[in-house]
Order: sequence, then structure tokens, then C-alpha cells
Amino acid sequence: MQLKIQLTPEAQATLRAVQRLPQTALVEIAKAMDRQNVATVFHIQREYLSFPKDQPPVEMGLRHVSGRLKNSIHPSKAEVSGQSVTGAIGSNVVYAAIHEFGGHTSPHDIYPKNKVALKFQLGERTVFAKVVHHPGSEIPARAPIQHGIQDRLDNYSKAISDAIINALNQ
Repeated sequence: MQLKIQLTPEAQATLRAVQRLPQTALVEIAKAMDRQNVATVFHIQREYLSFPKDQPPVEMGLRHVSGRLKNSIHPSKAEVSGQSVTGAIGSNVVYAAIHEFGGHTSPHDIYPKNKVALKFQLGERTVFAKVVHHPGSEIPARAPIQHGIQDRLDNYSKAISDAIINALNQ
């Protein structure tokens, strides 16, 4: 997903006055983006990946089960390439993508890891099984990263606008 950050009117006017941004301004923009990405990661973890595990699923975000996904969210260092600055927030956990974008899991078998049998409830009845044949699931897009970035776009706008103005006024 690619988002556009709207600069403040003052930053837009400042940019119109120059043909090309000097390298120092681009470096300051990257620093501002890095600071905002770190703050956004904390926002995503707190607001979208910390719902209690014993509660039902939520529409936007995920329950905190092991903390693996929550703790895997990280920013990449912003990079300057020509007149562009890019940064990203992501995860290296395999199942992060399906929770972000939604999708369908394949049918699969579930086996006990540390016991002889699986134990689960079907209504009032307790069931034991050596294997469960799962038909696959439709996972809705909960988009915790996209929502977290969207929530903080105004912060990015102000920080990057300030970086541009400060760098060009020095």
C-alpha cells in the first residue's frame, strides 16, 4: 500500500520556490519519517494488536495471543533515492499478510503438539480427537498496519512539512 502525505500550505509554498530539494532537506525528511514510523509502530501495537485473547474477534485489529505478530511489527529505515524519500512498516511473520489483506486458508489437518489428543468444546460436549480435518477459513482483512498509518497521517504531514521548511530556511 502506498500513501500520499499532504504537506502543509507553508511547506507547499516553500517547495514551489525551489527546483530541486537539496540533499540535506531530503535527509531531514527521512529522519522525520523514521521518527513518525517508530511512533506509528507503537500506535499499531497498542491500538490494533492488543485486544484481550479471551474476547471475541474484533473488526479492526487482532486479539493478543502470543505477542509474536505484535512484536514483529517494525519500521524500515527511510531511504533517499533521487528526489524521493520512502519508508515502510511491516512484519516478517508469515501470517501477518493474511491478517492485513485478508484471504482464504487452505484445508489442513490439525494434530496435537504435546498431548495424545486434541480437546475442544462443541456446545456443552467435550470432544477428544487425534486429528481434526479443518476445511480452511475465510480471514477478513483487519489491516492493523494500514489503519495505524492512516490514523497518524496528520502527524507525518506536520513532521515532514516542518523538516522541509526548517531545512530550506537554514
